[in-house]
Amino acid sequence: MNEELKDHVTDTNVWLRLLFMALFGIVYAVSRFVLLAVVVAQCLWLLFTGNTNARLLAFGGQLATFVYQILCYLTFNSETRPFPFADWPDATALVPEVIEEAAAGEAWDDASETDAEEAVIVEAESETGIEAEKSSSDKSVKP
Repeated sequence: MNEELKDHVTDTNVWLRLLFMALFGIVYAVSRFVLLAVVVAQCLWLLFTGNTNARLLAFGGQLATFVYQILCYLTFNSETRPFPFADWPDATALVPEVIEEAAAGEAWDDASETDAEEAVIVEAESETGIEAEKSSSDKSVKP
């Protein structure tokens, strides 16, 4: 048992992982402030223009995915190191319809919010292979 402990403590892969975890912990702390700035900027943009900003929307999605990748790495749920050791996340894979609507300059309303929620549900269902049963009330026309 003592020899096994010595092997674990002297394993350079473990120490390298700990070093990367410390670095990504710092990046995570900084990214929270950047994400907060994106949230505030998007809220202000919506308040003054009535539309969401497509570039902020895309960057916010990318940043949220990047933070998720960091957290997965830090919690040992992933062995893949996030950016810059992997590609920067693609925002269009998240909710492409919402980004396209914002790029087209459509005003934010309850219908686009519902469409975005449905797009996320459909994408999640297609990724997991699960199909949700839809009642006849789901097929009603939106106001």
